[in-house]
Amino acid sequence: SSDFISLLYYMGYLTLRETNAAGVTRLEMPNYVIQKLYLDFLVNLLKQKEDLQIPSKAVGEAIEKMAIEGNIQPFFQIIAGILEHLSNRDYQDFDEKYIKAIIMGIALTYPLYFIVSERESKNGYMDLLFLQQVPYTPQFQFAFELKYLKKKDEKKLQATQETAKNQLFKYMEGKEQLKNQVNVQAYTIVVVKSKIYLEKVG
Repeated sequence: SSDFISLLYYMGYLTLRETNAAGVTRLEMPNYVIQKLYLDFLVNLLKQKEDLQIPSKAVGEAIEKMAIEGNIQPFFQIIAGILEHLSNRDYQDFDEKYIKAIIMGIALTYPLYFIVSERESKNGYMDLLFLQQVPYTPQFQFAFELKYLKKKDEKKLQATQETAKNQLFKYMEGKEQLKNQVNVQAYTIVVVKSKIYLEKVG
């Protein structure tokens, strides 16, 4: 509720990001520590609510494959397995921010990457970045543009992939935010209920 959000703001768990021309205020988590606390809570909530088993060894191995080989398939197979485990009721109010939170929450259980959500550039916001984090030195880093479709909208998959690709191209053109990063691979992610469609860009 809005009262609960206000409470989080006044307690310092949220901070003001911007107020747009229409007077709509956007809040964000003030730092990486608070973000990780939220995402740890989400993962634990999923485990309890859905009796979900998240294989920590498999997550670690999948993220290492991303870092060493640039292979994102095993990690997103784990995410797809989690989505398949959710009930139809869970999907009633689902959108891409929940997918993003699940991806981030699972990735942060194995702290190899510094994970950034909605980093701003002159060409807009990047949905997700997996960047190197001291003392680790992954061979590959990643930029992701994420979209979510309900099952009934699956016919829009190709058009949605194209939209995501165009947004990703636009962001990467203004990649001054990534100028000190090496081997950044860009992918679109379109989730249709529990199915995940990955497409490499560039």
